[in-house]
Amino acid sequence: MKTFRFIVVIFFLAAATTASGQDTLIQSANRAAAEYRERLQHLVDWAKDKGLHAEAAETLRILPPEAGDKVFFPTFPRDIGTLNLPKGLPTILPREYAAAFQEKNRNATDGGDENTQPDNIESEKSDAGAAKNKRPQRELTDREVWQIQLRIIRQDYAKRLNTLARTASKRDRGTLAVQMAIAGLQADPDMPVFRNVFSYIKYKNEWRTPWELDRIRKGFVDHEKFGWIPQKAVKRYENGERYCNDKWVTVAEAEAYHGRSIENGWQIQSEHYDLLTNHSLEEGVRLVRQIEDLYMVWKFMFFRYMATDPQLASLFDGKATPVPTRRHMIYLYKDKDDFTRDLTPKMNRDVSQFAGFYRHGTHIKGACFFYSVPAGASDWDRTNVTRTMFHEATHQLFIEARAEEKHGYAKNANYWLIEGAATFMESLRREDDGYYAVGGDQDQRLRSARRMADKFTVDYMCTLTNETFTTHPRMGDLYTQSCAMFHFLYFHEGGQWRDPLIVYLRTVYDGKDDQSTLRKITETPYGELDRKFEAYLKE
Repeated sequence: MKTFRFIVVIFFLAAATTASGQDTLIQSANRAAAEYRERLQHLVDWAKDKGLHAEAAETLRILPPEAGDKVFFPTFPRDIGTLNLPKGLPTILPREYAAAFQEKNRNATDGGDENTQPDNIESEKSDAGAAKNKRPQRELTDREVWQIQLRIIRQDYAKRLNTLARTASKRDRGTLAVQMAIAGLQADPDMPVFRNVFSYIKYKNEWRTPWELDRIRKGFVDHEKFGWIPQKAVKRYENGERYCNDKWVTVAEAEAYHGRSIENGWQIQSEHYDLLTNHSLEEGVRLVRQIEDLYMVWKFMFFRYMATDPQLASLFDGKATPVPTRRHMIYLYKDKDDFTRDLTPKMNRDVSQFAGFYRHGTHIKGACFFYSVPAGASDWDRTNVTRTMFHEATHQLFIEARAEEKHGYAKNANYWLIEGAATFMESLRREDDGYYAVGGDQDQRLRSARRMADKFTVDYMCTLTNETFTTHPRMGDLYTQSCAMFHFLYFHEGGQWRDPLIVYLRTVYDGKDDQSTLRKITETPYGELDRKFEAYLKE
């Protein structure tokens, strides 16, 4: 039977049990999530009773989606002031209005440091005192009461998560802390500490990253169709001109030049990528936006892989602690024929069977190579190319995203983990409710793994190196099982092993792993891991 999971807004968490006892931080996160959901549902019911059906529907949209083993990621608003109230409204409810929303008192420490009182406790006490002494200048409408209470619920939850996240970061639970930060920003998008964790800066009435702010100050705008271009050039681009070889030319002239070869292609720059394409400016911008979406989700999931534990703790203390990042290179060919013709001699192998790949080496700057799918391509071709793109770009990020670039990973063992993480990220998609989602019972690789009759043991998978994995007679089955094993470790007991999983990834990419690493980081014998994995596949 599946473990029951609450969602801390976007992540599935459960009251996990470790070798040393119950995980009180996850328990506290579950409790906070459950109470947040209950308070929102109470507000929904109240709004319906008052005939505020549109407001009830809006409240319901704040509740996170519930599903199987998936992780959900919201998109945070850029504009500041999501929870601002109309001018003249109080920020707390006077007693006669607040009586309808009384909740039980919460545990003062809530799983945090013993000497750290949750921010919301002090806020609630001061709010209660103010409510007692302050009378409204006029009667509040039902809609105004709903607006005030919704803001209170969301801010209380964000403050509560702030306390828990700070504690988690100090206890080397960086992945859990980041999950709480994302959940906290979904509740209160203007929470300064959580915005600081992800390097957002206030600029005028918006949240911007340092890279975006630099572009803006240099006179650039992010055009939906053409990407980052000078503000003064927008009208010329929209009127069909292009800047090429230090002069303005027609679209046809620009396409004739840039389409000649990949070396002459359009150079497109986004926050984390440099892309070169001989297809078109618009197609290059479209693809680089897709890859930036992957980068965002990858960063949310693997933040602790990029940052050290002291860096994370400092970020959650509200200090400006930049995490070093690197720029990544992508080549986008105009079609598969051009991709094959140009790269086969360069790579000294036939690449016609590839939908894309990543290459790096001690003397080779890492880069991803993809081609554009024609408009009339089948859904299967489009899906295959997109999944390959996410797969290879994930390899690129694990290799390049840290300050120091590592080579020769998985020479010792554990190559399954390299491919497991990449196959897991293939499933990234934008769902109908606006959330990004990764994983899930319906992922094609996980479904295939559940049907595999002859599975490999976990300890055998951990013996495989880069060479033995990629030359294995059942290599396809190894990819399938690697994806399923990554799902298993990521979602086991609602996330019990997520932080150890990030440590495992760092260890493997640093070349410091051996065949016993997984057993050690989970504190679980391989035989027991096999039984748990088999049970997971049967759920």
